[in-house]
Amino acid sequence: MYVTNRTGRWGLVRLAMRASLGRLREEKDFLALLTDKMKIETRHQHVRVAFDGEIDVMKTPLYYQSRPGELRVMVPDSKNEWPMRTLVHLSDLHFGRVDEQLIAPLISAVTEINPDLVAVSGDLTQRARSQEFREARAFLDALPQPQIVVPGNHDVPLHNVFTRFMRPLGKYKRHITNNLQPVYVDDEIVVVGVNTARSLTIKGGRINENQVAHIREMLCGSDDKLVKTVVTHHPFDLPEGFNDRDLVGRSKMAMTGLADCGADLFLAGHLHISHTGHTAKRYKIHGHSALVVQAGTASSTRGRGEANSFNVIRINRPDMTVERMTWQPESSAFVVSGEEKFRHTSEGWVRLPEGRTD
Repeated sequence: MYVTNRTGRWGLVRLAMRASLGRLREEKDFLALLTDKMKIETRHQHVRVAFDGEIDVMKTPLYYQSRPGELRVMVPDSKNEWPMRTLVHLSDLHFGRVDEQLIAPLISAVTEINPDLVAVSGDLTQRARSQEFREARAFLDALPQPQIVVPGNHDVPLHNVFTRFMRPLGKYKRHITNNLQPVYVDDEIVVVGVNTARSLTIKGGRINENQVAHIREMLCGSDDKLVKTVVTHHPFDLPEGFNDRDLVGRSKMAMTGLADCGADLFLAGHLHISHTGHTAKRYKIHGHSALVVQAGTASSTRGRGEANSFNVIRINRPDMTVERMTWQPESSAFVVSGEEKFRHTSEGWVRLPEGRTD
């Protein structure tokens, strides 16, 4: 039990200030007592008592007792030393051309998942107008934190030529974030966002050597036990039937530079089509096989033949599960419509046969 030597509100404020500065001294600021029973008396009939931040009014005197065996300590299962991380992956919101009936259910679905991180891979707006960015900002504010957000080609003004070339992401920076190289790191994952939108292209995107150097600094400098993730708008891989011009520009240069840092996962959007693939099939870098996960459009009316959807990625190294959450008008909700499982091996990430988890 600790008893402060300072009393009154200002005394406690000074005590807190000394604690924040690391200047607490037992003999000067508080007494440390060892006991298994305690009785607190006061001239007041009732006192306010804090329990882990919750304040209750209790009648005096107060009695406290330490009971052996009452404290239970939860420890991780020794068979599962890697705590799970859950990522929600949204893309191509296109505020300015959204299906309004999806917005509230989408926020509800993401909130219910309670992710460790929300990644948004670009095209927050349809035409990069201020009102569209304000709507996108309100949507992001309603989602759980933390978030990694990157712009897409639709977040660069199309018709205002001066703004497109002189301040291409001015409104994006003003309303969404001025950080075009966002990074999130915890004990299990490192996630790096990259801007691939460019003024000189209408649809296409590009990654440059300076951006790759920044990603390398983040990934190569991280422990190999972390799952290393890169978020872009334009993809590093494509579903069947798409032309290579839809790939992010200089993708081979980037993949070569990121492979030796152990990049595990690439998240993207742009095509409004859901897709999972392996980098080994396209880039053929010995000993490296990362996952490429593409999200469809979460809320746009431009579905391109696919229902609105988003991804939920559950990381429990060496395993990873990608769930697709798809909009069902009948139930007015996003529901799980597909699940794919992957495992990290000596050759990189490989797809597990359906039904296999061992």
